[in-house]
Amino acid sequence: MIDSMDEKWFKKEIQQVFNKGVRVIYEDALKMIYEDASLIKAIKESDFVPPEITGSFLKGLTKPISEKQEKEKQSNGYEVTKNYDDWEPATSESFIQYFVSRYQKISSLLWKRQSLKSAISIVNVNRARGDRERTAVIGMVKGIRDLKSGKKIVEIEDPTGLLSVLLPPISGYDEIVPDEVLGVVGRSGRDIIFAEEIIFPDVPISNSWPDTGESWAMFSSDLHIGSKKFNKEHFSRFVKWLNKEKKVKYLFLAGDLVDGIGMYKGQQSELDFDSIEEEYDALADLLSELREDLIIFAGPGNHDASRDSEPQPPVPKAFAKKLYDLKNVVMVSSPAWIRVEGILVLMYHGTSLDGFIDSIDSIKSIGYNRPTEALKIMIKKRHLAPLFGRGRTFPDQNDFLVIDPIPNIFHTGHIHYAEIGNYRGIRLISSGTFQEKTEFQEKLGHNPTPGLMVLTDLKTGKSELIDFSKQDVLSQSLEN
Repeated sequence: MIDSMDEKWFKKEIQQVFNKGVRVIYEDALKMIYEDASLIKAIKESDFVPPEITGSFLKGLTKPISEKQEKEKQSNGYEVTKNYDDWEPATSESFIQYFVSRYQKISSLLWKRQSLKSAISIVNVNRARGDRERTAVIGMVKGIRDLKSGKKIVEIEDPTGLLSVLLPPISGYDEIVPDEVLGVVGRSGRDIIFAEEIIFPDVPISNSWPDTGESWAMFSSDLHIGSKKFNKEHFSRFVKWLNKEKKVKYLFLAGDLVDGIGMYKGQQSELDFDSIEEEYDALADLLSELREDLIIFAGPGNHDASRDSEPQPPVPKAFAKKLYDLKNVVMVSSPAWIRVEGILVLMYHGTSLDGFIDSIDSIKSIGYNRPTEALKIMIKKRHLAPLFGRGRTFPDQNDFLVIDPIPNIFHTGHIHYAEIGNYRGIRLISSGTFQEKTEFQEKLGHNPTPGLMVLTDLKTGKSELIDFSKQDVLSQSLEN
């Protein structure tokens, strides 16, 4: 409780909270803050602060860290800073709240852009008299129509109304997709804006690399244990190499740990096991061959025994008990934000990449051979799966797929193609696979890179490809 002597301090601290972009603090939240002043510090240190602070937001902000998590953090030098393991059942109201959450989170990022600081609500644009005043708005894309002239009509909405945007071919013109939140600057007319600039939430132009890392990390995904196409020889070299390279302290596995059961018609004939439990047991046996001081972060993919809508919770212990029993394996969600030696890694399987690549003309023909180009656009949009309905998305009351905070490393799998990139200081990693090309990939014209994984120096951020399909890989060393 704040006593009378601290009222002046309290008002000053509250003003600092408003300076973070907060517009409203509801009565229930203000009462909680008044009774527990430590909440002010929690708000100020939070990576995301919504424009409207409610009591439910403060409850989530103060969710306690378990004793096990705290011990792991202290003893192993890592912290799972955001992990999706708590949600409410989907309702008609949660569908609405899901999009409200997305709008609030991303609009708060856009509000920080200089050209959008004077942005007005759509209802106020609609009150204009057609005098072509320069106007800025922030909205969620409801629909897109191509005109014969080469221009587009983009409908955007905010909590106050709906507005048409006439869009000539300008920067970002071909990258707009439904359900994303963006800013528009242009000249206002009656119920329309003649756009001059499209502004994506994006990230700062330069994100410096933290001067904290000392070790190396290996990035992999798409093991597909249980598939007859799993390449045991490649994986055996992978294990031997990691066991001899003690400077590599972390291994990130971005989903599709196993091949799953009943994923598609006729899959059973392509599997080595009859049950998902047997697949996870086989995975645990393989990972147990790695040295115990190597910390392994394992998230789910669309082939794993997690729910098939995103975000995906960690694989349940009921299916993977032997995996959970390994002391150096940390089971996480997809996506998950993990901090190792001061370096923040966003690990996401990448299930949404199929719909994402297919919906954006600039990457449609190259996305499966240049996956980091798709990752760049995701970062620009600050969202992992903006197109609702192109994949399975769980309508949470809190949109967990917004890219916030900004990572130092953005790691995905799913495409089965290894590539390294860089966008505004963020290291982009699409990791390879241990599964040989399947008939399905052959039909689609995909060109996977089995055995090709990514190694990153956490001290410098420099990444390189290590090819475990080659017999001489064991002669390569970090000492060379």
